[in-house]
Amino acid sequence: MEKEIIQKGFGKFRSMYSLKQIPSECQIKKLVRKILFGTHVHCPGCKSRRIYKSEHRYRCRDCRRPFSLTSNTWLTNMKLPWEDFYVLLWCWLNHMPIAQSINVTELSEVTIREWFDKFRANLTDSDWLKPLANTVQMDEAFFRDRAVIAAKDVSSKRVVLRVIPKADVQKQNIA
Repeated sequence: MEKEIIQKGFGKFRSMYSLKQIPSECQIKKLVRKILFGTHVHCPGCKSRRIYKSEHRYRCRDCRRPFSLTSNTWLTNMKLPWEDFYVLLWCWLNHMPIAQSINVTELSEVTIREWFDKFRANLTDSDWLKPLANTVQMDEAFFRDRAVIAAKDVSSKRVVLRVIPKADVQKQNIA
């Protein structure tokens, strides 16, 4: 009897956090495909655009390599359903506390912390250059296991620094 009351009470609490604008799994995959591949899906091995869809995977006509939407990305081996991934990403982008994210997603604290760490490591922060307005000078410095990118507004002499945990600086880390 107590378990039923607790479950019912939790269900009422959970319904308070229900999100009605969650896209379907198909729409989420379409968004991710557009972000990862752009307008045309290509083989991660040979970069050929001659691919076809086989069940839930893609297959290259040139090298015959099978691959999925998340192959060779930081989302490889993702075990979360796409809807949970979308809601978790929404929670992270809206700076929602972990305790509140647990209530919204019904995922464990460990899972949420791991995914927040993955988001932090792999998603770029596009707002880091916003304080700079006019002509900007940029330079980088390399250390053992990280790099520092510095950007300076020429007119206001304002400086913005960004530490990257990798030894190599790539385009996606800058803009």
